[in-house]
Amino acid sequence: AGASTWRRGLAAILIVLAGLWSAAAVAAPSIRCPVMTLAVANGGTAILDADACDGGPPPIGFGIGTLIAPPAHGNVTVNQSTDKVTYTHNG
Repeated sequence: AGASTWRRGLAAILIVLAGLWSAAAVAAPSIRCPVMTLAVANGGTAILDADACDGGPPPIGFGIGTLIAPPAHGNVTVNQSTDKVTYTHNG
């Protein structure tokens, strides 16, 4: 009975540690892609080339993903086939 309790306790500890480890991995910043910013005049458009962020030009890369938070003053489109992000200011 004592060995069984010890094994269950060890299993619980390992599960908690695995959960903490995966949370740390998700929160880690990208080592491939730096933070990128754009300065766009009112009513203007800018294109950001995010090709280096996914490991290479299509079809080598895995895609740049989707936009997490929409911009406050414009529209964004993400082109997965060219790895380009286009921002248009609504000013």
